[in-house]
Amino acid sequence: MMLWLALAVLLQGAESDSLDYIWTRPQLLQSYAWDGGPHVMVNARGPRRITFGEHGVSEATEVYATFNEGSGSMLHLTGMALTAETPVGGSWVEGRFGAGLLLAADDVVAFEDAGGSPSAAWTLGFFVSPRGGLDGRLPVLDMPGIATVRILRNGFVRAEVGTTPPLILTSAVGLNSGAWNHVAVVVDGRDLGRARLYVNGEGRGEPLPPFEPRPFEGFVISSGAGVLAIDELVLESRAATTDELRRYAAAEPRLGSHRLRMFGEQRVFEHELWHGVARTRSLSGEGLRQGELSFLRFADDGLVRTPAQWERLETNGPPLARTTHPTVYVGRGRTFLFGGETRDTHVRGFANTNDTWILEAVADRRAFWRRIEGEVTPPPSCHQAAAFSPDHGVVLYAGGWRNDVKPSVTYDDTWLYHVEEERWERMEPTGAEFRAKRDCSLVYHEGAGKFLMFLNASGLVMTYDPDANVWEQLPRAEREALPGERPAYRPNGSPMAVYEPVSELVWLFGGVERRAGEDLYHSRVAFYDLARNTYTTVPVEVAPEGRLRSGFAYDSNRGRMVLYGGVRGQFSERYDDLWVFDPRKLAWRQLAFEGGPGKRGGYYGMAFDPERDSFTLLCGRSEVERFLDEAWSLRIDDEAWGRASYVFELDDEAAPVEAFARWRGARGRVSLFARRGDGTSFGPWAKSGKAPEGAGRFVQVEVALAPGGRDLTLTEVGLRQKGTGAPLAAGLLEASAPLGD
Repeated sequence: MMLWLALAVLLQGAESDSLDYIWTRPQLLQSYAWDGGPHVMVNARGPRRITFGEHGVSEATEVYATFNEGSGSMLHLTGMALTAETPVGGSWVEGRFGAGLLLAADDVVAFEDAGGSPSAAWTLGFFVSPRGGLDGRLPVLDMPGIATVRILRNGFVRAEVGTTPPLILTSAVGLNSGAWNHVAVVVDGRDLGRARLYVNGEGRGEPLPPFEPRPFEGFVISSGAGVLAIDELVLESRAATTDELRRYAAAEPRLGSHRLRMFGEQRVFEHELWHGVARTRSLSGEGLRQGELSFLRFADDGLVRTPAQWERLETNGPPLARTTHPTVYVGRGRTFLFGGETRDTHVRGFANTNDTWILEAVADRRAFWRRIEGEVTPPPSCHQAAAFSPDHGVVLYAGGWRNDVKPSVTYDDTWLYHVEEERWERMEPTGAEFRAKRDCSLVYHEGAGKFLMFLNASGLVMTYDPDANVWEQLPRAEREALPGERPAYRPNGSPMAVYEPVSELVWLFGGVERRAGEDLYHSRVAFYDLARNTYTTVPVEVAPEGRLRSGFAYDSNRGRMVLYGGVRGQFSERYDDLWVFDPRKLAWRQLAFEGGPGKRGGYYGMAFDPERDSFTLLCGRSEVERFLDEAWSLRIDDEAWGRASYVFELDDEAAPVEAFARWRGARGRVSLFARRGDGTSFGPWAKSGKAPEGAGRFVQVEVALAPGGRDLTLTEVGLRQKGTGAPLAAGLLEASAPLGD
């Protein structure tokens, strides 16, 4: 059977939401979905236009196509412009996720480029299942002048990258015959200058010879004389990280693990897609962990309320892992990241980088990265803070350190990043000389309309006026103390600092100084008063251990500082504790939390978004040789209800059922809700033991624990037959990604 799919991409203007995909033969298209967006069924027979941004997202969004021949996605396209004239022979088979394409001898799938720009960094990934007859003579995937991928007779994979001379990579491990294997080719000619080849997450890489980026002129998938199945073809104009590819290769076929949010009409709820999930009447013990938890943590075989909740953000693919980089919130759900010490997660060899990224919030747990391109940018650097002025719409980055060259270089330049124009500008300021600086703290002082930089161990303060483009060196600050504290204080190396607009004070914590040949890490708290040019130390009864380079930010909604993690020496300790500091009470308080990112540090700032009432922590380092490419969101709310949500499947969609919950504890209030539906829509919530209204095979149950309760632990959640109390054989689906409306 021959199927023809035509995809076209049109650019209709300069706006980010103007990129369209047009299916000219939509009768072959069963449905489509934007990653993180709603599922759309396609019924029209005429041309179907799907516009980026129609669901409130940008062109960084990914789109998935689902065809009549099966569920799941065969094609997964990102912002790269592709046109396909696709003669398909063979048949549709059960894929790695949903449907895959089986190519028999001499079958070919060809894609033609619609005129994309040359790319110095890209990732090609797909799942492949060899079925016999492949000997490496013909490539299974060929991008002329860019790369070819061959499966050798012994099952290993060979990639030829189109450099001069060609770079040949052979996989570290072979493919498993008859099984689904993930293959990825990564070329990073932009940041690290390496090419990598992966099979099932195991990678091997080599430095890239000099090469000129070329536009994609299309590619061809073929089986040659053999037989193979392919699924989840992904072509992206960025270099994926090792951790990212390992996670994707190991993902289980269940709701939430596929990049496409699959829904009931696609038959994804059939049992074979949940191999190994036990059928159970209720959840208790470890099963309670599997829920969609909000302001709850698992302890002592149950769930208890907690004021803090960490969640790892789902993104469209991260930048390369990095540490010692500045992170700044710049308004409207956007977080700014620049430079740092960069590497491919845990692969040895690092480089300083000067790439600029914006992480834009889309919805709960969803955000997307956007790289800011430009000919003018600061040099590659690290170990320096940045700050944002909402009054001027600019981020200041001054100085920095380059430590991937010998001898290392410390810079003395001044740069402004214009947020709305998305461009860097090198300034030539007047006033005091700004000498080479690194490991300094930087804040924007709204009262003065100036940036304040605290100069490492000297304790001196400089100000920068963006209106006048002037640096000023302030006289050495006086040192004072509140009763109970000694006055001697200076910020030392890499202190953490935030500006508090109510008092117009800058609060500082931590830092390191060299004393008697050893590093001394400070845990003292002080505030700096610009009007008086004074440091004042404050007494605290309990404090975090001395450290530096923690996540540190000001919660403007509650008027307090928040600290997470940090380091105590490059080769020693890292922390995973969470603290808040109340400047009115002059007191630290350590918070319990759920879902934490683990021990890490290397941060020059943590972003706080007042509209979403959440913090964002980006990248960092968990070990000396372990750099991170993760994005995490933190919410802290002492008044929030703790909520646990689960989805159950019934054998009989008409069975009369009711939800139940059990808990222990003398004080506290619990509310129980349930609703029924068909997997894509649900009826209204019914409260506290009432039968969920309507019919449907799926029941969503939510248990809510009121704040303020003591010794209250949720121990069990389940379903039972209404009227008799008999337990039902209900199977938990993927509660960590429960179905929504």
